[in-house]
Amino acid sequence: MNEKQFYEELGGMIAARRGQQGLKQAQVAQLTGMSRAALANIEVGRQRVLVHQICQIAEALKLDSAASLLPKVQNSPAESLQMSGSQLTQEQKSQIERLIGSVPTTQAKTEKT
Repeated sequence: MNEKQFYEELGGMIAARRGQQGLKQAQVAQLTGMSRAALANIEVGRQRVLVHQICQIAEALKLDSAASLLPKVQNSPAESLQMSGSQLTQEQKSQIERLIGSVPTTQAKTEKT
């Protein structure tokens, strides 16, 4: 999955959940403190999203975890996302990988205990 596909799938997940909740873009935008236009761009994958914004959107959509909005990545997150740009430090890349990979890892640890 490349970066463009990732954001398109993320946006699609947000739009689908919003639709299931019967909410309009303006309502979710108000709950998250972003503009309706920004949310519309996020939903079609044209705008990147900061981690705290994903958390705010998840809360507005009454989700238990922001991770449920993230697309399922087949192989390692770093390979799949092809994180581009030298602006990210290795620590930041690792944090993103942990965030994306947290769903299966967390479930596996819970099942073992």
